[in-house]
Amino acid sequence: MGEVAGWNPNGYGEVGSFVLPNSSLTVSYSKRKFNLPGVGSQLEPDVPVAVKWSDYATERDRFLEAALNVQP
Repeated sequence: MGEVAGWNPNGYGEVGSFVLPNSSLTVSYSKRKFNLPGVGSQLEPDVPVAVKWSDYATERDRFLEAALNVQP
């Protein structure tokens, strides 16, 4: 429940590192790319909730309202 995630759920991880011999700088690199099955470049909620700036200004919580209105 909420808004579309502002990040890509698929990405690189399992970070490794090594030290360059001449400069002694540490280099970090990814060993693996993670792909969530069935997920593209966006993670969309099951129940979309649109939020407006006026909601923040009036302290209205549309996420809580949507959660309380879910029928079991």
